Order: sequence, then structure tokens, then C-alpha cells
Amino acid sequence: MITPADITVITPFGNDGMLGKALNKAIKDAPTEWVLVHDDDVLLKLHVNWRLVCAAAINKHPDAGLFYPWITALCASTTTAQDQLVPKGAPKPFDGMDKHIACAKEIWKTHGYSVTEIPNAQIGGACHLTSKTAWAKSGGYPGIGMFDEDHGYCRALTAAGYSIYRIDGLYIYHLGSIRGHRESSFIPGECGSKEIRAKK
Repeated sequence: MITPADITVITPFGNDGMLGKALNKAIKDAPTEWVLVHDDDVLLKLHVNWRLVCAAAINKHPDAGLFYPWITALCASTTTAQDQLVPKGAPKPFDGMDKHIACAKEIWKTHGYSVTEIPNAQIGGACHLTSKTAWAKSGGYPGIGMFDEDHGYCRALTAAGYSIYRIDGLYIYHLGSIRGHRESSFIPGECGSKEIRAKK
């Protein structure tokens, strides 16, 4: 039986096309079988017991390859990812934290501990939960660039025979995005990765 203490929570950093490498190192070095990786601008605390919700999902499907929560719109890079990641009617990223908290409460009230298997998942890399076993058997995250380490890992897991699940009762807030969205930056002149690479 997995408990919240059995999940390592890590915020890997790998800018300018190196996120896949950073994610692989984070999973490899984690002291537990299950690892939750998330960007440093992700707020998990909209649901006060998010660790318990994650542990419950693992206990329902211990052989899963990956779990992910509902998340704010900024991290959805394709239409398919948008449908799989962003709940219908969710507030926009900068609508105000009170609206996102209300959204998280409503989603929990509606879905509770339920999880849904998502075929052909295209999750965003901003926040997900995976096992070291699935990571190793699938070959890990591709180191091919900043914007495909998440979808590439999903494809690798699926090819290795693993299922991917959405944690239906968990909604988290993603403050910003590396895709040039600077509205969330408090540092004047801060650029997204694509702009940094373009200047080199």
C-alpha cells in the first residue's frame, strides 16, 4: 500500500532543450519508486490533500505508467492535450486565484478519487506522477528538446505497454509557461526559452 511518504516530489530544471535530460536524472536519483515531477511555477496546494489523492490513484492502478491532474490552460500545447488536460469551464490562467480555488473544489466535489485511463495521452510536462520501473522499461524521457519531452515520454510508455491515467479529482494551477508567456514574470525583460534560443 502506497502512502504519501512513498512519493518523492521533485522540481527538475533543464532549460534550453535540456528538460528531458533533467527529468531523467531526477527519476534516476529519486529514493522512491514513485516520483512526482513538476515545474517550479505549479501550485499543487489548491487541493490540501493532493498527496493523499496521488497515493490513492497509485493504489488503484499500481501497474500504471503515469498519472496526471487537470491543469491550467497554459501548459496545453495541442488541441488534444487541451482536451485531456484542461477541464471544461475552467478559469483562464490570470482570472484570479479565488476562481482557480473554486474550480479545484468543484472538481474534487464532482470526481473525488476517480481516475480515467487516457488512450494516446498527450500530457504536459508541467506536472505528472510516474514510476521508476515504467521509466526504465520505456527508455525514459527523450532528450530531443524542450517541447517534446512530455509527449515523447507518453509515446514511449504506451509503446512499452503502460497505461496513462488522469486523476479526475485533482486540479492544479500552472502560473506561467516557457512558450513566451511573460505575463507571469516578475522580472522585467525575462524571456521564454524560444526567444533565448533565437538570440543565440
